[in-house]
Amino acid sequence: MGLQRGPGFLRRPPRGWIAARAWPAEFSILARDADEHGSRNSLVETSHRMQVTWEVHVEGRELFRFSEVRDGPAWIHESSVSGKRWYKPRLLRGSYGLWRSVGVPGFIDPADATKLWVDWDAAFEEHEEAWARKDRIERELASRDGAFENVAHRLSNPLAGKLRRGDEEILEREIARRAGRAEAIRDDAVARNRAELEAQGITGEVQGEQARRIARVERLRKSGRRSSALVVAVTDTGRTLGTMPVVEFVLEVDDGGQQRQMVYEHIWGPRHLKAFSVGKKIDVRIDPDDPHVVELA
Repeated sequence: MGLQRGPGFLRRPPRGWIAARAWPAEFSILARDADEHGSRNSLVETSHRMQVTWEVHVEGRELFRFSEVRDGPAWIHESSVSGKRWYKPRLLRGSYGLWRSVGVPGFIDPADATKLWVDWDAAFEEHEEAWARKDRIERELASRDGAFENVAHRLSNPLAGKLRRGDEEILEREIARRAGRAEAIRDDAVARNRAELEAQGITGEVQGEQARRIARVERLRKSGRRSSALVVAVTDTGRTLGTMPVVEFVLEVDDGGQQRQMVYEHIWGPRHLKAFSVGKKIDVRIDPDDPHVVELA
């Protein structure tokens, strides 16, 4: 279908076509053919060739799919800094390319539904709003993660604004998604540790200690008081529990508004350890029966 950019001079949809909305179920940016000098890339990309599978919705019809190769504006690439036009860069603002969750408005040929006219100008405006919302969410998450993450985010994206009405629900979903991912990593570490111990036939004191720690994790996941803590220090003790190194955290825990330091022994392996660097603000659960016992949340 070539390159359409939207309303304006020579940018009007064909007459008689039907309003539609399309989402890029799958898409990739294609490499350009070499020019007469053998070069495949220009100094400034004014557009991109894309392979895309559209999911298209027309009011009153079932969702349908088709695939095509077409040109799109420079901003569809996730690394682009272009604005609505390639010569209008989005300086100091996040730009994340074409999103499936946003899609594009357009029109289809009533005689051939695989002919799609895309209103790229309107699509850019919708994406710009979604990108700005992402920046606001990331700013809030960075401020909760700690001072270092907050400063780093401000430097990389200084124009990100504060949360607006309607952002809170998206923020909570993102927090839940990240918490679920961290929980999955921890559960995977626990399962792998248990499997390694069983494979090595390790029983007795080590197996018993491992079982007690796993039981404590499960108990505090359900009954522990949720709080936050700052990772002050991370020290390799040189000890192991089975095959896992024992690493000691010094945590500054916020317990009901009072700050106090606690020591936590991490035994869940190097992969899980990467998420708990010095200066990181993390979620923890405090044992309601012993305030000096804490587990990672």
